[in-house]
Amino acid sequence: MVHSVTRRSLLGASLAAGATLAFAGCQTTGPGTTPSQGSGSEAAAIRPSYVAFDGPKPDLVGDGATGVPNGYLSYPEPVSIGGVPLNLSAPVEVFAQGVPSPTPRDRNQWWKQWETDLGVELKMTVVDSTQYDAKFQTAIAGNVLGDLTQISTVPQLPQVLEKMFTDLTPYLSGDNVKKYPNLANMPSSAWDMCMIDGKIWGVTNPRIVAGSVLMTRGDILQSKGIDLMPDLSDGQAFLDLCKEVTDKSKGVFAIGQVPQNWTVPLIVEALGGPNGWSVDGAGNWKSAYEDPTYEKALEIVTQMWADGVIHPNSYTDLSSTAVWFDSGVTALFAQNIASWQGRAANADFPCGAVVMPKWDGGGKAAKHLGAPGYGAPVGLKKTSDERSTSCCG
Repeated sequence: MVHSVTRRSLLGASLAAGATLAFAGCQTTGPGTTPSQGSGSEAAAIRPSYVAFDGPKPDLVGDGATGVPNGYLSYPEPVSIGGVPLNLSAPVEVFAQGVPSPTPRDRNQWWKQWETDLGVELKMTVVDSTQYDAKFQTAIAGNVLGDLTQISTVPQLPQVLEKMFTDLTPYLSGDNVKKYPNLANMPSSAWDMCMIDGKIWGVTNPRIVAGSVLMTRGDILQSKGIDLMPDLSDGQAFLDLCKEVTDKSKGVFAIGQVPQNWTVPLIVEALGGPNGWSVDGAGNWKSAYEDPTYEKALEIVTQMWADGVIHPNSYTDLSSTAVWFDSGVTALFAQNIASWQGRAANADFPCGAVVMPKWDGGGKAAKHLGAPGYGAPVGLKKTSDERSTSCCG
């Protein structure tokens, strides 16, 4: 049977599916930063309405509008969200960040199951997040975007979007999103990751705003008599921990990530520095980079590098940061809270966490909130509004 597919039907189903696929295994970039540009009033005028999904009753009630998820003490009974099959007559091409599958499509049972459920052939080009920016720019230059493409921050991004991507504002702004219940369930704040110049350009992967978590290899810590959830009294105790778990004779280091993306922010928290910006009583804004705590954090991390507790390839082998932690080459690994939850549940080693103390002691440091969504949303390649049986234009 041949189906005529409209931009609206592809949006309502494929975009949601593509957003899910695009972020599988994406873990190696720094803390999310919003690509949103424009005034707060512009964002408020177009931000999609929030409609909570009527699913299983939670044990711990969250606040979906602000990104605090519901909690379940046991796995809930799944509820169908509908929306499939997609009734598409031609393949859908996906170009996104992720971990490429080691099993080819023709032998990949999960890939085939996705296609069966969605009712469409999925042609996926998945690129490690540390290499994606370069691949994305090459795709732009050659005009070879996928139907669903993850949008990376590049020079002249607003012009790129206008030329090569579909403006989704007419479909998703305000109450328009209610036509697509799965998208309407996305936290309101997460949509800010998708807005540039007063328009909606894609769908992000919502993130819990709890900020980053410094995970621990509990087996490495416990082998040295340290609890997998170490109770640190001050900043010096943190530095001592890093030195104690480092064993260069065995190729083990405390941390293996780009320091300014992950370690510096944790130390800025411990020093009581601002989360991106601070504002004084007169309404004057100041960047965290101008705050004395940032300079101090740089000094501390510079000394950590000199002490050899940071993996020497942290700047040159970005795709290995998660591999190092999972294989026991590093003992500490900062990531978003969802990554910690996944590892704590599935790792073959005990996975704990470090709660940073105030640097000079006196309790735990205030935690900086993180971005409400991943900073590279999935957008739709620009094509004719009504797509015929060729599906992909």
